[in-house]
Amino acid sequence: MLTEGKHTARVTDLAWQNSQGGTTYLTLRFTATQGDCVNETATKSMFFSEKALKRTVEDLRALGWQGDDPATITVEDLPNEVGIEVEHETFTGRDGEDRLTARVKWINALNALKGNAEQSAVAAFGAQLKARIRALDGAARASGTA
Repeated sequence: MLTEGKHTARVTDLAWQNSQGGTTYLTLRFTATQGDCVNETATKSMFFSEKALKRTVEDLRALGWQGDDPATITVEDLPNEVGIEVEHETFTGRDGEDRLTARVKWINALNALKGNAEQSAVAAFGAQLKARIRALDGAARASGTA
């Protein structure tokens, strides 16, 4: 079982399941690929409700999935190593005994940068600087330092 905290991992198994309430969901098993916990595992349940769909698809894309039909997902469709954050959770088994499990709380693409600037703001910023940069280049050419 993976320790709590951040790990680098990849999906090594998956299974479609149904909750007691009849909700179909996908469970992914992640296996650590680096560090002291190599080959230890944690799981993540992926839900496709209206509320969860956007985040689930983002996570699947980070894992490398390129499709549009989740029913066809295989482990091979999820080849990317990702950063995961693991938490431990206690649950009561069918036998009434409490058990500890490692659950993936977050999935993040490795080395991914997330921009927060709107494309129109970036375009306006570029337009402002374009003339200034051309002027710098022109001055360098005129002085012979270009």
